[in-house]
Amino acid sequence: MQKMCVSILVLFCVFTINTMNHFYRDGNPYSEGHRWYEQGEYAKALEVYDSKLPPYDSGIHETSKALNEAGICRAYALWAQGNLGNAFNELSRWMRSKPSSTPALKKPLDLNDINKAKDKTVLVRGVYGIGDTFLWSVFMRKLKKKTNCTLLFKPQKPVMTEFERAGYIDGCVSDDPNFDYDCYLPEIAVLLRVQTNDDIKRIISEDGPHLTAFVKEGSFYMREFWSNRLSELKKMHGFKIPIFLQHKSSSAPLPGGLELTRTIIFEILAGVAERVKGSKILSLQLKKEVSKSDFNEGDDYFQENNKYDWVKAKNSKNVLYLPQEFSNFDQYPFEDTFGILEAGIRDHGGYLLTVDTSGLHAAGGLYHGSDKAKKKILCLHKLVRAAQWGNRLSSDDPVMQENSLYPGVMDFRQTSKVDAQELAKQKGYDWQELEKNKERKKMRELKYLAQKESLDPVISAVCDYINK
Repeated sequence: MQKMCVSILVLFCVFTINTMNHFYRDGNPYSEGHRWYEQGEYAKALEVYDSKLPPYDSGIHETSKALNEAGICRAYALWAQGNLGNAFNELSRWMRSKPSSTPALKKPLDLNDINKAKDKTVLVRGVYGIGDTFLWSVFMRKLKKKTNCTLLFKPQKPVMTEFERAGYIDGCVSDDPNFDYDCYLPEIAVLLRVQTNDDIKRIISEDGPHLTAFVKEGSFYMREFWSNRLSELKKMHGFKIPIFLQHKSSSAPLPGGLELTRTIIFEILAGVAERVKGSKILSLQLKKEVSKSDFNEGDDYFQENNKYDWVKAKNSKNVLYLPQEFSNFDQYPFEDTFGILEAGIRDHGGYLLTVDTSGLHAAGGLYHGSDKAKKKILCLHKLVRAAQWGNRLSSDDPVMQENSLYPGVMDFRQTSKVDAQELAKQKGYDWQELEKNKERKKMRELKYLAQKESLDPVISAVCDYINK
């Protein structure tokens, strides 16, 4: 009997080792799926994930970091394709399985019965990006309305101030208070049985724009203050159309060392002001002054790119900085952002040009269906078309389309890509040699030229749109 047990154990270990070697031959069993995900090929990514992850209707009894990350990516791939029902259920079950990047729930809310929250104290835990939080916060308002629960929210620190005056939240907390149940913010979509973007749009439409309370009276940095400041800047610099720019997006790290980013080189977008008469670019992200200390942390390559953006912006006659004495961006970045959007778009006829979901969902949550801001929010996308950003997955116009979540928000999408390494080869450079010799200046120049050529049809469409 003992020999038999030993034999079974040896066979099990051999099977396990062989299986692990098979799955991890490239370092991660889900790498192929992650590569398709990074390229925006969500259907192909789902084929890989579905072949290797537990079925949707099965339990998760054992997990690992790699498995959990792949499950989260599968949820986002489902969302990108417009399958929100499965997406939010997947997101929930992988967030609740451990190990996970999300903090463990202490008194998990039953997602099968919304009445369990009725008249109870519910702690909602904010997770993932700020843009997602702005969008998903509409679910909290509906939960409050349906259950009359005491709603407590634990948001990301940069947006604590905004959510404290949301109106439908009974309290924002940084530590765990006493509560009956807790859940993650996107899980409320499961309670509300959200299946499509049309469901989200309907929820917003039923109760009105869900972020308007963020800009009510009482804040020094809100609408009236920024309206006065912009009047001064327009008079001082002689322009009529302010174009507020978010050119940098927070990176979304992908498992397996891949990284999806929506950032567009600042110099390319700053060129919009050269082609729109009477306009100036006002950056919501670059400071007026930088010092050496601003670039002494992190990877040298990213430091140099940030510095390069700043130098190019400083030397451009079409780029204005919001006066430093008027700004508290470093401490409360979204306190200013909401005030500027209100003043710039409603009072001064300006535009928001953004590559970041925080700008898209912030503006969308403020101006949903508002005539005054109609078609003043312009969102740029690099190749990828995904439902989580409100993109229409099919369109007669491949470059420009109206956003499916927010009426009046216009999406502009890159439709082709010039590869920097191919461009280097055409110009007689060996990319591997440039990397080996750390010729970052030349690599940056080639990346700029490749991205500029790729985005030129998009930039032309944006300028034509504003000039009409």
